[in-house]
Amino acid sequence: MDTDDLPGAENEEDHRTEDRLTSWKEIAAYLKRDVRTVHRWEKDQGLPVHRHVHQKAASVYAYRSELEAWWRGKAQQESVVADSTANSAGAPAEGTRTARRSLRLPLALSAVLIGAAILLLWQSRGRRGNTSERVMIAVLPFQNIGGGAARDYFCDGLNEELITELAILDPTRVGVIARSSAMAYKNGGKSIHQIGQELGVAYVIEGSVRFEPDKSRITTQLIRVSDQSHLWAGTYDTSIINALGAEQQISREVATTVGRRFGAAYPKSVAQASVDTEAYHLYLQGRDLFDRRDHADLEQSLLLFDQALQRDPYFARAYAAIADSYNQLGYLGFRPLGLTIPKAQDAANRALAIDPNLADAHAALGFINAMWLWDWKEAESRYQRALQLDPAYTPAHHYYALFLASAGRLQEAKERIAEAEKIDPLSVPVVVGAAYIYYFDRDYQKSIDYCKRALSRDPNYAIAFAMLGWNFAQLQRYPESIAALKRGLELSPSNPLYLATLGRIYVLSGDRLHAVNVLQQLDSLSKQKWVGGSARAIIYAAQNDRDSALHWLNIAAQQEDGFLLWLKVTPEFDGLRGDPQFRQLLAKVGLPSGNVGP
Repeated sequence: MDTDDLPGAENEEDHRTEDRLTSWKEIAAYLKRDVRTVHRWEKDQGLPVHRHVHQKAASVYAYRSELEAWWRGKAQQESVVADSTANSAGAPAEGTRTARRSLRLPLALSAVLIGAAILLLWQSRGRRGNTSERVMIAVLPFQNIGGGAARDYFCDGLNEELITELAILDPTRVGVIARSSAMAYKNGGKSIHQIGQELGVAYVIEGSVRFEPDKSRITTQLIRVSDQSHLWAGTYDTSIINALGAEQQISREVATTVGRRFGAAYPKSVAQASVDTEAYHLYLQGRDLFDRRDHADLEQSLLLFDQALQRDPYFARAYAAIADSYNQLGYLGFRPLGLTIPKAQDAANRALAIDPNLADAHAALGFINAMWLWDWKEAESRYQRALQLDPAYTPAHHYYALFLASAGRLQEAKERIAEAEKIDPLSVPVVVGAAYIYYFDRDYQKSIDYCKRALSRDPNYAIAFAMLGWNFAQLQRYPESIAALKRGLELSPSNPLYLATLGRIYVLSGDRLHAVNVLQQLDSLSKQKWVGGSARAIIYAAQNDRDSALHWLNIAAQQEDGFLLWLKVTPEFDGLRGDPQFRQLLAKVGLPSGNVGP
């Protein structure tokens, strides 16, 4: 740990010129080591070296007093013991006297210490060298010290950048929790142990940004959750000017150091895109709103992404985010598909024209091809390409899992959504995605559990209430089903799918009068907005009116109704699966034919 993190460090004078060493060469000479060894100590053993980040580079410096304190035992125990046994004669001036005193220990005790050092070093290397299990890391929100609310954007941006840089590391060795889950801890209040349990991580990175009039000091620490020991710490000074450039440079240095500890080298070929700072933070605000999936928030996210592009017309991720927002506005029935589909396609293609290797854009095109264009081969290819480019991109795992479920590949779907949960364990959309998959797998109680988990995090998440209603219906718990769907409709008024499934439940519960009323509401609604044929087909299928159900399903196929993506697996049409016309419809849509479910 750097001494800047110790109590009272903030009161010390920063510019102690007599105590300061201003280059790697000076630091190495003071420690009587070569520069390469000092580099290694700083990266692996927490040697207190500071950085001042400039627009194009970073200079290093260290304080003699801090180096001496580190040498005497402020660094990690295993590192100090290992280095003192291997190099006890080579400490700096004051440190030499300490090292020599250690040689006066009784021989037996010295032997015990040496043995312990070898064991610690062997265990440490064994832990770092174990490749059988991926190490999961969470980057907690950086603490804003003295910057006020106006500087929160810098701390949030640093968090996003560090997550992005860590995600570039070898995914078989290091995994990083997504920003949407990490940001849930922004206001503190939970211990490292609690956070580790909730996120399922072995390590966390936490830090702070101390703002001063013309500069900021950034500190970061790598902490092991099991014993909350601090394995590494770094301090960086940077100018407020060119904030995003500083975020990128510091994040890359931290990711490189942390990755090296776990045997995951940072790729040499990764290029760093130049993005306007204000555009980047508008983008982050938009993504936070997008994750809520509410109509007003999705519309506002579009405005923020557009503002980001006005600041930086070549910001590819903003275009990909616009595609995502239009995809969800169409899927949730908030805007006509005739408007959302071409806009989503155009935005995703613009993103790829700027950056052909942007995972976000490939995943958005995967969604478009699966949900609207029914080009299943292209959809799967896009999802796989997105995951190849960025294995930590949660939406690619999420959407690909739902695609696999739609094809009846339910075991693969469960494995894929489990990976999305591991990366983004607090994401409400991912949890609801899991609820969908277990609903299609006829594991209704598990799907209900996922819905309740989603609602515990967002009590106004309409899709979770709808899913609850569908599951309760399958278990013949009709009063609970009706109550859940009515709540979903309160949160998402006039949603045709929610209305249709409410009508289905009225049929199943014997309330045919209310079911007929729902059909009439759908007729009226279709004069105001687009209503897919699948909505009426759901109610007719519940009534065992096969001819009417198949008639409306064929109309849905002509409309390219997005709900037909689930035709092979959704329980609403289980009563039709033995009908030859239904099998013909599956072939027409392009989904694999055959029976799924009971």
